[in-house]
Amino acid sequence: GGGGGGGGGGGAAVTMIAQTQMLSMNARVGGPGAQPESSTALSEGLGWANFHLDFGFQGGANDTNATGGSGRRERAGAENEALDIDELRNTGCKHAKESQRELGSTVLTCVVCMGAAYLGRVAVNYLIWALVERKKKKKAKAADQPYEAGPVEATIPFMSWEIQVFLIMFQGLAESAGEAVATNCFVYEFTGALVLLGLILFLALSLFLVWYAIHTKAIYWVHIGLREGISEVLMAVRESKGKSFIHTARVVLDGWDVVNNRGSWEEDDDQLKKRKLLGSTFMSRLGPIFDSNRGAAFWYAFWLMFKAIAIAIILAAVFTPVRSIFCSKSRCLN
Repeated sequence: GGGGGGGGGGGAAVTMIAQTQMLSMNARVGGPGAQPESSTALSEGLGWANFHLDFGFQGGANDTNATGGSGRRERAGAENEALDIDELRNTGCKHAKESQRELGSTVLTCVVCMGAAYLGRVAVNYLIWALVERKKKKKAKAADQPYEAGPVEATIPFMSWEIQVFLIMFQGLAESAGEAVATNCFVYEFTGALVLLGLILFLALSLFLVWYAIHTKAIYWVHIGLREGISEVLMAVRESKGKSFIHTARVVLDGWDVVNNRGSWEEDDDQLKKRKLLGSTFMSRLGPIFDSNRGAAFWYAFWLMFKAIAIAIILAAVFTPVRSIFCSKSRCLN
């Protein structure tokens, strides 16, 4: 049997967030002070898009990596020229703590957002369960039959929301971890390396799992033309008359995904169970990784994750103070 995958809704919002995340990184291109003050201010103001919020881990200074203010650079310029590069590198922990992309604050922000996504998903599941049980209770009362509440079912299974949130966090975590690795502070280097390793493992495991599911035909892409897709949506809406608003809304959203993507991913439940790939919940749980990409373009989401890691490492290796290969004594401490 085949089942359509859901979870592609909100793709436009995710795309907009991704563009905002890239804008927040622009100030780092070219090194400290390379970008105009207006561009730097805009990028720093959009730091929240990459989950760079101040939870008190920062040392209280402004971001020393992207800008520092022309006045501060002028005051420090002459004395910085006299600094030895070894002394400059010993300030790694100071720079790491004062950065807008401080790793501890970014990780804590991501943990809070992930916790909110988990609690939100659980709350929605309980709400759906309560509405269903209320309707069952009314029917039992009308038929003068005994009513017994059923167990709470995970209508929205674990990982379905959490993975979508994690994909949005990916860029910010990679950026903070890459910058932490580029410091001369052991705590930040070690922690950043662990975070980067975790991101790389997630990327590799997700890619293998999705490739394996497609290779074994456990999931497969079904192309649907625009006219055919619209007809199927209208038919599904007509068939959902008399059912709950939530059911009708889900039908409309899933139908829009099919029309927008000119097709949908389908599941072979027997193959999923045979291959032990989360059974019929595979698409519900892992769909956000590739569900908004058509057929052979399933790899595009993995390319975006790989690009996020690559950009983070390049920016850290080239444009981060203390270890930057373009770091001069007058440009790094300002």
